[in-house]
Amino acid sequence: MRTYDPALIISTALRRAHGASVYLDARRPGIAQRVADVRSCGLADEPWTATRWMMLGSLSRAAVHGLEGGLGDEYADHAILVLRTQLAYAVRAAQTAVLDAAGDDATRDRAA
Repeated sequence: MRTYDPALIISTALRRAHGASVYLDARRPGIAQRVADVRSCGLADEPWTATRWMMLGSLSRAAVHGLEGGLGDEYADHAILVLRTQLAYAVRAAQTAVLDAAGDDATRDRAA
């Protein structure tokens, strides 16, 4: 049994990623909208499925496509690093939610 809630991790990570994208939007027009698309997928009030997890991962990769590594000393570099890291946390937590749901279904099937 997990002692943390994947939904809380997902929402927190996506909120942080959104903040970084808003900062970066002046230098990289359109990135805030791409991250908003990721947030709408990740924060939808639906159960986590493998398809939804893959959509979140695909939108996350598309959001950071073409960005530098974020390894410099400027604030924008830090924002890129935060954006990449938080999207990765969200995708990983979504994977955990999918696996937990699959485990719950398997348990119910065996009990029936």
